[in-house]
Amino acid sequence: MLREHGLLKRTKIYTTGCNKNSLDIVQKGAYPAEDVEHKTKAYTEAGDKMEFSHYMVEQYGNIKLMDELKDTITFSYHNWVRDGVFGEMNWVICRNVIIYFDKDLQNPILSLFSDSLCRKGFLCLGPRETLDFSVVKKDFDIYSGPNKIYRRNH
Repeated sequence: MLREHGLLKRTKIYTTGCNKNSLDIVQKGAYPAEDVEHKTKAYTEAGDKMEFSHYMVEQYGNIKLMDELKDTITFSYHNWVRDGVFGEMNWVICRNVIIYFDKDLQNPILSLFSDSLCRKGFLCLGPRETLDFSVVKKDFDIYSGPNKIYRRNH
């Protein structure tokens, strides 16, 4: 989407994780070919204009994203519980991860995300995740409830 809207070259994306092996896999940008149908459907539903296949090549039973798409991404190890704020961000996207943590870990992670966002920044969570019972709920307004997109209110 960023490329299609002329924003890719003006965007810096930080992908962080606390599992170095998973981070290495994501950095390679190669995914099993059987995932193409699911990823194509998600891409189409987002309303993009190009064919999803335009952004990938098939290699050895995998799909590999074009290097141009990865050039704006910095991959970095970051432990959300132990490490502090990574930077001031406009968007924090964390989908389907915090549901695997208990409330004692969710609250410091959500606080870290809140502290990492600039004024009026966006937080995107997964479909089964919510801010409803968190210590940061008061810091956010619902921007798009069905899509679990929240906007920092200060």
